[in-house]
Amino acid sequence: MKRVWDTDELVNIWGLTYDERQLLKTKPPRNHLGFTIQLKYYQYSGRFIKSHSEIAETSLLYLSEQLEVPVTDIDDYDWDGRSGKRHRTEILSFLGINRLSEPVKESFSKWLVNEIYPQGQTIPEAINLAYNWFKNHQTESLIDAVLNRLARAAVNQHENRLFGKIIRSLLIYNHINPYGIFELDMDLRLPIEYATA
Repeated sequence: MKRVWDTDELVNIWGLTYDERQLLKTKPPRNHLGFTIQLKYYQYSGRFIKSHSEIAETSLLYLSEQLEVPVTDIDDYDWDGRSGKRHRTEILSFLGINRLSEPVKESFSKWLVNEIYPQGQTIPEAINLAYNWFKNHQTESLIDAVLNRLARAAVNQHENRLFGKIIRSLLIYNHINPYGIFELDMDLRLPIEYATA
């Protein structure tokens, strides 16, 4: 996450809209800052934050000023508890983000295999790109462990496909067995014009 923001970026990315402020009416003031951090972070990155230490202090200060709450309210926010989970569900609903389905998961894996890994991306780079993919597809992103597992499975699939292509390109006239056994026809002779060329 970016650590330095200019004024325009703060307003455009961390500024609260009227509709976003309306979401706070059903929450106690002590949860306002934590809720808005989760909302704005998800809008920006396509994933939820794990703790307020992941965002820049200027972003945190800007949100607390808008809400007119002390920055220290964030220290008591329950990121992994019932409130944090309920807030994440509400944020996904507010943003129109769909729950992850098997067809979407398969589409994501195909995207990694067909478009990302052929460009030479590493697994960490692919994971960073994945958050944007989910964001662009209006789909809830995977938890880190599942995302990591899928990214590793996709890289294996890509490598198997790549190695298969390499082996097929090496199998000239079916004279080379893919298991390393050479099959040569000792009675086959090259025509004279090829032998001298």
